[in-house]
Amino acid sequence: MAAGDPLSMYVFISLMAFLGIVILSFLIKKNKKYQKLSVLESLSFIFIVAGIIFGNDEIIGFSLICGGVVFIIADIYIRVREKIIFD
Repeated sequence: MAAGDPLSMYVFISLMAFLGIVILSFLIKKNKKYQKLSVLESLSFIFIVAGIIFGNDEIIGFSLICGGVVFIIADIYIRVREKIIFD
């Protein structure tokens, strides 16, 4: 794949978004006690790992990564909304 290839850019942007979200989630949880992963966090992790594993089949791999990113964004949105409502 060339450096300007749209698929390479999609993977790069997806991984950067995932890393950013993981860092933000650790910063949010920094002041809290240890808690188990939520269902959406678990699904996100599973989808992203499966997307990396099935990366050879581009449609399936990228779809799974995209699904994982969507799940983690939904989880963050729910947690932020609950924090705003209950604080």
